[in-house]
Amino acid sequence: MTLALAAPAVTAQTCRDAVPATRPDSRFITDRDGTVRDLNTGLMWKRCVEGLSGMGCERGKPRLLTWKSAMQQGRHTVFAGYADWRLPDQTELASLVEARCYGIELDAVSFPNTPAERFWTSTPAPYYENSAWMLHFGHSAISFGTESDVGFVRLVRDRAACSPASPQFCVIR
Repeated sequence: MTLALAAPAVTAQTCRDAVPATRPDSRFITDRDGTVRDLNTGLMWKRCVEGLSGMGCERGKPRLLTWKSAMQQGRHTVFAGYADWRLPDQTELASLVEARCYGIELDAVSFPNTPAERFWTSTPAPYYENSAWMLHFGHSAISFGTESDVGFVRLVRDRAACSPASPQFCVIR
């Protein structure tokens, strides 16, 4: 028997203009290499959710991963000339939430086609062994997932991490 999972629907985003943006568009710089630089945190994000590609993240299908697989995904990813991608911690992932929007609660221009679903963080949850915190981008809820749960992944890196001082993370373009 084959179990087919439907691709998650991308939820329409509605933003309340009367509410000031918590994450203004000027904060994020979208680069042609498929990355987004956050000028406030100094982090560099993969623009697309794992499994998607293209400038508008229009190709492919978002991948659902267990926490263990999500952690490994970051360690084994080489993208845009960098090999030091990782799963974000709870605070880093929550820094993307745009509170004035609903449907999908993040900058949908900088991060297109993001499912309004649960995303893994690298932050362990204290409830069960091998559990971690997850953030739901549909309604900004924080919950935890166990080793049998699946979630989506958006990878991040520290922009300054790939340097002559840490050449093991650098990839020559």
